Amino acid sequence: MAGPAAGVQDRFERHQAVMASCRHPSGGFTEFADKELDGTLVGRFERQVHLHGPRAAIRCTTGEQTYEELNAAANRVAWAILSHGGAHDGPVALLLDTDVAMISAILGTLKAARTYVPLHPSNPEARTRYMLEDSGSKVIVTNRPHLPLARKLALDGVPIIDLDELDPELSIENPGLDLSPDAPAWILYTSGSTGQPKGVVQTHRSVLYFTMTYTNCTHICVHDRVSLVFQAGVNAGAHNMFAALLNGATLCVFDPKRENLTELADWLSREEITLFSLVPTLFRFLADSLIGPDRFPFLRMMMLFGESVYARDVDLYKKHMPDTCVLVNRLGSSETGVVAWYFIDKETDIGGMNAPVGYSVPGTETLLMDESGGEVTDGEVGEIAARTRYLSPGYWRKPELTRHAFLPDPEGGHRRIYRTGDLGQMVDGCLLHVSRKDFQVKVRGYRVEVGEVEMALLESEAVAQAAVVGREFRAGEQR
Repeated sequence: MAGPAAGVQDRFERHQAVMASCRHPSGGFTEFADKELDGTLVGRFERQVHLHGPRAAIRCTTGEQTYEELNAAANRVAWAILSHGGAHDGPVALLLDTDVAMISAILGTLKAARTYVPLHPSNPEARTRYMLEDSGSKVIVTNRPHLPLARKLALDGVPIIDLDELDPELSIENPGLDLSPDAPAWILYTSGSTGQPKGVVQTHRSVLYFTMTYTNCTHICVHDRVSLVFQAGVNAGAHNMFAALLNGATLCVFDPKRENLTELADWLSREEITLFSLVPTLFRFLADSLIGPDRFPFLRMMMLFGESVYARDVDLYKKHMPDTCVLVNRLGSSETGVVAWYFIDKETDIGGMNAPVGYSVPGTETLLMDESGGEVTDGEVGEIAARTRYLSPGYWRKPELTRHAFLPDPEGGHRRIYRTGDLGQMVDGCLLHVSRKDFQVKVRGYRVEVGEVEMALLESEAVAQAAVVGREFRAGEQR
């Protein structure tokens, strides 16, 4: 007779089997090799240009570009940046919408051996100004629609590059600059508990590791069409962008801030998306507009993250998504990338009210820690921590905060430990997410520190005291 251990093994083996089944029908998958972690994002992208130049790299409402065209556009941006300072000469702020211009500016900044700082034009001006000043950005890259805001924000003679007015004589050749795998690639700002955002740094090596994990576990190939339904300046958006562009796939952009959400289902079908990532709140909105299971025959994977995934979300997936589509629940942060995930198909029984976040991704170990830093036993609730060598180097210009958040591995070596602030429970080796530990809430997948909102309210003379809490207004949806 099979005992409890057999059930545990069955659950893990089913997760592994569903993961292995998630492949494009073309059979075009090529493994992302470990040795490429010693390279750079620029080198990997330029290899895709060489291999897949005429293929579509990016599609959005403002246009489409092939890999060759995107590379040429990025090179022109790189040479424009280099005309305002040499390689490694400080961060570059990108004040652009999430479209072709932003993607080419990101790649151009990296090709100029610089670190990019994405600033979304729709964010509050005071927040954007703080991020610009805190990052110490030496250049602002923008385009005509956002040029007035860029001029308003630029201080102390910071040069502005208008992508709509680039010198036509700028070269389209690769700059070919030397770049270390451990050079910073981006600074992404997240909500901060002290009332100001904090910049999370990631290196080329770490982003390559995230992309390798994403690629090899979901079998991304050149025939995939990968969704980008976020700002490029958030963690999930950056990961999806590189997952597509470092594998020769097509990145398809739908910006909810600029486009009508009621058109999301039609867009998903029209663009023949194969890999779709979104927050559960947005998925519920999409599911409410659907009738029947046959709208998306090309969809092979849907990934949910940023909020708890409930049993009813799994039921909606089973009702509306094709049998060929796998559902993935994942847990991660800007500091860690993806920590753990759980692969679900139409036959999976999640066994509770919440979908598990599952099992650690390759190269990362998931721990549950008590207040003193010790590990809790199976079944007890503890703070979820990630142990890996691919954590963020830390917070930009915040060494004390970095020392507090990123701990050395007591076992030594190159790995470090990051305590995520999420509480979890390990049941028979499978990780369940319980709640947040701190005053941070998740709203539509975005991290929001209530302290930052309180500080903003207290700046008004009409407010004497402020207390901000996250409150459910519908099951699973915070305000």
